[in-house]
Amino acid sequence: MSSNFVSLSIFKPSFNICFFSFALQSRGGFRILEKSPGHIANESRIFALNHTFPKAKFIFIYRHPIDVFCSWKKLESRGTSKSHTDPLIFISNYKKRIELIERYNFLFPEKFIVINYHDLTTNPKNTFMDICEFIKIQYEESLLEIPPSMKEKRYSKDPLLSYSIFPKKSESVFEK
Repeated sequence: MSSNFVSLSIFKPSFNICFFSFALQSRGGFRILEKSPGHIANESRIFALNHTFPKAKFIFIYRHPIDVFCSWKKLESRGTSKSHTDPLIFISNYKKRIELIERYNFLFPEKFIVINYHDLTTNPKNTFMDICEFIKIQYEESLLEIPPSMKEKRYSKDPLLSYSIFPKKSESVFEK
């Protein structure tokens, strides 16, 4: 590499601080919640964020792979995503991300918590209590309230998830 070029890696901490500082100011808050799944796909991003913000806590919410795959297929059918929806590529990528999450959780257990999306949706109170304890804030019932702006949205049932993946009790999994 020529001496005229400077590695961009030295700018990562300052870029992260600048970006998140502006994001914090523009939203008028005191805490940033950044939800880019791509950060877990690139190990250097997590380490850069961890280095830049040493007090940061990371919450990983994972979903069942079938739910994630169906969601990606739905986005792809709308033309809003270019995700890899080839099943073999998806499985490989999903497995790599889960392995990275397990690695982060092993290396930095005090900084990372892993939450199952199913637990979040079926038992939100206990899940939020765990999250609050992890990030060291007081749990409040208001955390479970849906903001008025979200109540106005109309969500439709996902046609790819509108049937059970499990056989009915009267059906056999195996052909006779």
